[in-house]
Amino acid sequence: MISITRVLTFEEYAASNKLALRYGTLRRKCKFFVYLYAMPTLGLLLFLFATWMLIDTWKSSDTYVSWFIWMGGSLCWIFCPWFFRKRTRRSYKEQELHLPWTTEISETGVHSVIPGKAASHFEWTFFSSFVETSELFIILQRKRPIFITVPKDSLDPVQQIELRALLITNLKPVA
Repeated sequence: MISITRVLTFEEYAASNKLALRYGTLRRKCKFFVYLYAMPTLGLLLFLFATWMLIDTWKSSDTYVSWFIWMGGSLCWIFCPWFFRKRTRRSYKEQELHLPWTTEISETGVHSVIPGKAASHFEWTFFSSFVETSELFIILQRKRPIFITVPKDSLDPVQQIELRALLITNLKPVA
């Protein structure tokens, strides 16, 4: 059994949240791609087009108020990644992950405890896969946006090897 007690930083939570979305269901993958990549790119193009049309209609003394609306809408699209980060920060605070929490990983499953706030125990069958990065182990539940984050710097090398063996035994790694 591996027991880890530590505070999860927002950066670790944000990274694991992005990976959970990226390796989730097809719907979550599409939403992630559209919200963080496609909408800001299209928003920038729309903003440039609306600016060009605003200048063009302003010179010809036509009505140009609608182009201001287009520019405002495109700015909302450009700032989608900022909105995503703000929503992630709110979720981080609501879950109170800035408090010390304990995760125990054993042959039977994963048990997480935030003292005085929440406790959960999940069998291995609840999870579908795991992701290993250079900084984190992330245990994913594919059908729901639930994940357990284990930072590697909270483990010594022997525990990392033991955790990797437990994960490979019970789950499939994400390719």
